[in-house]
Amino acid sequence: MSIFRALVRRELSAFFQGPTGFIIIAAVMFLIGLGFLVVLSGLNGEATPMPVTQVFYGTYFFWVILLLIAPVITMRSFAMERASGTYESLMTAPVGDWQVVLSKFTGALIFYMILWVPLLVCSMVVRFYVGESAVLGLGTMFTSALGILMVGCLYMSIGCFASALT
Repeated sequence: MSIFRALVRRELSAFFQGPTGFIIIAAVMFLIGLGFLVVLSGLNGEATPMPVTQVFYGTYFFWVILLLIAPVITMRSFAMERASGTYESLMTAPVGDWQVVLSKFTGALIFYMILWVPLLVCSMVVRFYVGESAVLGLGTMFTSALGILMVGCLYMSIGCFASALT
């Protein structure tokens, strides 16, 4: 298990050693903030019959983030190993193939989950200012986060598979 943890730590540190990870985080935070601003300005202080989660998750910004961020994160997972020449040493090391693949997937998924933290903060801000738990309940927020996580698992697995093929 310590080998797996070391590989996951290596994969996560690869995101933050260069500017790539920070650029991805900045772009996602910008799109989440822009979507949040569009939702708040669209409501214009008026009551809406729809839940806040339905309003925000219906914006284009949410879907752009959801659909485009997984390939951006995973396209480099196996391809960079081959390009830098570390793929052969990684495959000949005393680690199993499943540990390598699962660590790449886990590292990408953890980075994906880090990207969605600003959305939870925005949801908590709305919940704080609205004050009404019926409009944005904790159950709704938890289920939305779980749905985003499950879709992220699907997209990360497809992205890791595609990166392994190239």
